[in-house]
Amino acid sequence: MITELLLLGVAGIFAVLWYLLRQKDSKQERDISKLYELHHADENKLHDFELEIARNHYPKNELDTRFAQLDATLKEGFKSLGADFKEMAKVLQDHLQQQHKRGG
Repeated sequence: MITELLLLGVAGIFAVLWYLLRQKDSKQERDISKLYELHHADENKLHDFELEIARNHYPKNELDTRFAQLDATLKEGFKSLGADFKEMAKVLQDHLQQQHKRGG
């Protein structure tokens, strides 16, 4: 009879330990699920924030202004370069004509 009570007591202790561990596991599982939900929410917020930064970093009108300035600079630069080539060609032509007149 004492052996049966002892076995019953040990079984009861194991049942209580099993119950407490199961409760702890359930709480940890809920906490981990909440952490994952928070992580996904933060991840979505971060993605939205990155898109907003990209969208607002250079507004379209600012980009249009910058490209217009670049276009004007390039056009002026090529005009100036063309004028320099024309002047260089004229100087070279004059030089060659003077050498030809001198007899070469």
